[in-house]
Amino acid sequence: MAMLCRRVRFTPVMAYLPRVCSRGLTTAEVSTALRPFYFAVHPDFFGQYPRERAVNDTSLKKLNSYLDCLYDQHYVKPTTLTFYLRDSQDDKTNTGEAGASSTAMSQVTFTLESSDVRHTVHQILKSCKMPTDFVKSIPSKGVFPRPIRWDPSYYTYYGKVPPEDILSSKPIVKPDTLRYWLKDNMRLVYQKVKSKQQLEEEIQSLSESLRLELGLKDIIWHCGWGVSAYRACLRSFSRLCEQHRSDMDILSGRSLIFSTATGVSRNGSIVLSSGDVPHHWLMLLGSFHTFREVLSDLPRLEEAVSAQLGDIQIIQRENERVMLAEDYQTLLMRLLRSVVNYYRRRSHIFVSEYSNLHYDDDVEGPEKPARGLLQDLQMLVECDAGDVRLLSNGQFHVPASYPPVLLLEYILSKQNEARFRHQEFLRSEEKLREVVEKCKREFDLAKLTKDDGVSAEQMIACCHRLIENPYEPGASLQGLSLKISQFYAVSQDGEISIPWDWKI
Repeated sequence: MAMLCRRVRFTPVMAYLPRVCSRGLTTAEVSTALRPFYFAVHPDFFGQYPRERAVNDTSLKKLNSYLDCLYDQHYVKPTTLTFYLRDSQDDKTNTGEAGASSTAMSQVTFTLESSDVRHTVHQILKSCKMPTDFVKSIPSKGVFPRPIRWDPSYYTYYGKVPPEDILSSKPIVKPDTLRYWLKDNMRLVYQKVKSKQQLEEEIQSLSESLRLELGLKDIIWHCGWGVSAYRACLRSFSRLCEQHRSDMDILSGRSLIFSTATGVSRNGSIVLSSGDVPHHWLMLLGSFHTFREVLSDLPRLEEAVSAQLGDIQIIQRENERVMLAEDYQTLLMRLLRSVVNYYRRRSHIFVSEYSNLHYDDDVEGPEKPARGLLQDLQMLVECDAGDVRLLSNGQFHVPASYPPVLLLEYILSKQNEARFRHQEFLRSEEKLREVVEKCKREFDLAKLTKDDGVSAEQMIACCHRLIENPYEPGASLQGLSLKISQFYAVSQDGEISIPWDWKI
């Protein structure tokens, strides 16, 4: 039966509606306006500072989630974000080290609580003391001046709520619980997983074809972009292989890594930047022979540095960061030269920040450790500047330009604590592997991982709570990927992120 409706005089509907998102800016305009902000806080530029990098990475995810909610016109709650900003003068320096100096970095904290995209973008730029001229130059987009208000029979027939009833009712506050969030987002998760599965089938086919054709050991995606960007890189590289097949023989028996830089990694893998054009990739493959001497020199340098520091082990973390061979060679040579010069001229003046001792001609600094004294300890050389640190896993994180006298004093004074931390780390890692495998079996997950900002203890506690409350998620997680993080989110690939301290 045809439905009749009549038009009546009314007060505009927008007067009755609760607060919803007013876009005001398109996604392209938001990206352009926030480009200076992204360049100042992007985690890739904080490789030398893992803590600041983790903070920026977490805050960026929260910010992207907040903006997505505004565009989808979902409920948004106030969100407090903290960022570390690089100084603009840093752009003139070499960004190959992916980090800013400690003197050229500032911290900013602000709270987002507006449902308007324009106001949100303006607040971000203003809080970071960045120009807002571009946002102001975009004309405001007003709402439609004549919204329609239907006859009450329309709302009854379609089961909708009239605007006046919305006005009189209290705003709905969504529970901040794991069950409610999963129930509200599972449809989105399955949509993204379905799209991802189609891409993964093509990625698997392209990867397998390239591995067999070129004799590659492995193809690794080590970039922050989604699987669609991975597929694009594989397609571009496949076309490059068809056009220049004779230049690809160098890849036989090696791993191919798509990352944020182009070069040869310290373990001999070919690294191609996902942002470079294929011509730059081809230039690298043609000049690979120039890297052979560098690669053969790295083990000798590591052994020399180790011998100067009591046979301490030099460890590489390729799974967390791809470091190019030339950069690693520079760091090792700088550290070795610094330590050797210190042993030769121990009369240099240094003031220790750990024991307040003043080393000069009368009071010598620490002597060279005996061979084998520190052979059970581990050390990472991954940056040029910064402070020496003892990580939670018992490894020493050593900047290449750190004063040798302070470095030796720190390592020698912390050696027992480092051994204790390493043993505790091994025990917690074993416990973590067991509880993760048990949790994966319990929920039939395809993958269960954690964010860098989540400790092993937090991960273990979260997994135990999930196992003890198997019905709390309220939805099947079979075949899905779950990441334990600091917040709720759904990635482009359909990976679910939940806070480690989720609420029941």
